[in-house]
Amino acid sequence: MRFISALLRATLQAGLLLLVASSLSRADNTVHIAFGETLAPYVIEETQSGLELEIVRAALKEEGLALKPSFYPQKRLPVLLGSSQVDGVALMTAALAPHAALSEVYVTYEDYAITLARRGITLHSISDMKPYTVAGFPLASHYFGAEYLALASNNPNYSEPSNQMDQNRLLYREAVDVVIADKRIFHYYDRQLIRQKLEKPADVTLHPLFDQVSYRIAFRDKALRDRFNRGLAAIAKKGIYRTISQRYP
Repeated sequence: MRFISALLRATLQAGLLLLVASSLSRADNTVHIAFGETLAPYVIEETQSGLELEIVRAALKEEGLALKPSFYPQKRLPVLLGSSQVDGVALMTAALAPHAALSEVYVTYEDYAITLARRGITLHSISDMKPYTVAGFPLASHYFGAEYLALASNNPNYSEPSNQMDQNRLLYREAVDVVIADKRIFHYYDRQLIRQKLEKPADVTLHPLFDQVSYRIAFRDKALRDRFNRGLAAIAKKGIYRTISQRYP
């Protein structure tokens, strides 16, 4: 009996330690969220700013919480859902995180197939890209449905560069025929090419082949998810969300 009691006490103590450890990030009102890296202007790691970070920070602030961001390659984000290192993972969908406590939509991306205007390429559907060399963004093959996944899997000339500035440079150098990118990200890196590389972007054609993709934060804790949702609704009602969005054209 003494052995059983000791074992029970040890089990309870271990459980308590795990509970304390899992709540440490909120003991001082901080919430640890994992974001994708190199996602400017949505996420700018160097300055801990960007459209996504500012929206999430503002929503948490409404609930008296502070954001603690960390940054990972996009392909690692789904893996972090099973980690106790973070409270939540940004840029998730129901397909990527079917068992998580998903927030309301906090950001929407507008993705296009982008080609050089001077080449006169016409694209009306995903299947029209089959003859071309295509560069998608990281994990693009998981966001646009079965037809796009088949294209990515069966086209030997399909790739997903980890640095999205490379997409712009590959397109302008005609190393690829088509780039798949969010319009805001693509234009941001055009401006960076001018400032950092002294390279002049070419005119492009945006082909609207995709629906807008709405993203949520996958939380490990439903109560924390609910607090974030309340904060998100509050910043939308107060006009804070719109003000943040206007800072990142």
